[in-house]
Order: sequence, then structure tokens, then C-alpha cells
Amino acid sequence: VKEAFLSLDEDLLRSQVQNKDYSGCTAAIALVRETTLCVAMLGDSRVILCRNGATEELLAAHSPGLESEKARIESVNGWVTKEKELLISRLRHMDLNDPFVKEKAQKQSFVQVYRVNGDLGVARAFGDPEFKENGLQNSPTTLWNWPKEHGKSFSGSLLTSTPDIRVTELLPSDDFIILACDGLWDVLTPTEAVNRVTKYFSEQGMTEDQASQKLVELAMKLGSSDNVSIIVVRFVHTSSLNNTV
Repeated sequence: VKEAFLSLDEDLLRSQVQNKDYSGCTAAIALVRETTLCVAMLGDSRVILCRNGATEELLAAHSPGLESEKARIESVNGWVTKEKELLISRLRHMDLNDPFVKEKAQKQSFVQVYRVNGDLGVARAFGDPEFKENGLQNSPTTLWNWPKEHGKSFSGSLLTSTPDIRVTELLPSDDFIILACDGLWDVLTPTEAVNRVTKYFSEQGMTEDQASQKLVELAMKLGSSDNVSIIVVRFVHTSSLNNTV
């Protein structure tokens, strides 16, 4: 899995240099083999497990505010900024006719936002060539608000494409997983998302595809302005748990 991530990033960066493309992408994957679940994550996409009705976040999102990520960035002469934001613009796009959305809107408060060099909100990603070694050496951006006495040079990549990976054994009490990018997590907590999907299954008899679509629609009602890609995978166990679908 790790080799696949690194190889994909190399291919993407090569193409981006040719096409002058400066975009980036995060990722979340899940592999299931019999009773074993392997998840890998890069950036702020997440994989959330519903285990015995409770929420388990299998891996932490790669925020530049994490001490380990901040230390890695600073070790190559980068820096991490911290800001407080009140997402007023989101309120204008919320569907306040929905009671749940209205309740969430009334609880809006300042959020902490961490950024690599005051710019990028994730510490790991595919692409983003301006934050990786070759791009930094060839043409470091002048748009950043450089700290005083910074030499405007870096000793390595500010971002990495190495994923975090976790392998866990599935239990009979494991109900489903949600794979989603930050457009969902910007507006719903993992517990809120798990509770919604549980309700979609138990009370409304939805399929996995229908539950995924309902989460997308809810994220849009909540004013999400980022990518909203969601996959819900439900586990069906045999009595001996020798087979898991």
C-alpha cells in the first residue's frame, strides 16, 4: 500500500510539472480480506468505523497542527501558522428549514485552522508540487508571508505522500465504515455521521448507496463548500465470522 501511494505521487508530480498543474489530492482507502481490515489515509480524508454502535476513528487526519507533522515540517525549514476562523460564509448556504441544520448553525463557533507556510491546510497529500522538494528548489513561491530572517530555502519536502496505515481484525459487532473527504468532516463530526448512517439503515431501510447519497445531501444542506465524496461499506457477518462482505 505504501509503495502504491509513493509511486502514484511520483507519476502525478511528473505529469504536473509538464502541465504546470499545482493542485493536490488527499486519499482514504480500505482493503478487506476475510476478517482483516486494512485502512490507509493521506491528508484530511478519513475512514470511520462503527463498532458496536459506537464511533471509532481508525487514523487521525494529517493536520499541520499535529505535533509530529509540525516537527517534520519545521525540520526542513518550513513553518506552520495557526488561525481562528468563524465560517460565516457557510451560514449563507445552510438550509435552515432543516431542524438539524438550524441547530448546527446556532452552535457555530470559531475553529482552529493550521496551515503549512500559512497556505495549505494538510500536511500530507498527493501532488502539490510547490510544497515538495523539486518544486521548492526550482522556484520557491514568493506569495508566502515569510517569517523574519527566513533564508527562503528548504532542505526537503514540506509535504509527504507516505500514508498512515492501520490493520485491525473485524469483530461481529462491526457494522460499517464511512470513507469520506473533508467536505463531509468540515460540517459533521464522525459521531454525527455514524449516527445518521445507523438511522438510515435501521429506521429507513436504505442501501449503502442511498445512505452515502443522503450524507452528501446533508453535507450540502450544512453549507459544505469543499469536495463531498462519500462511500459507506456495510459488513455482513456469518455466525463464525469466517467470511465478511
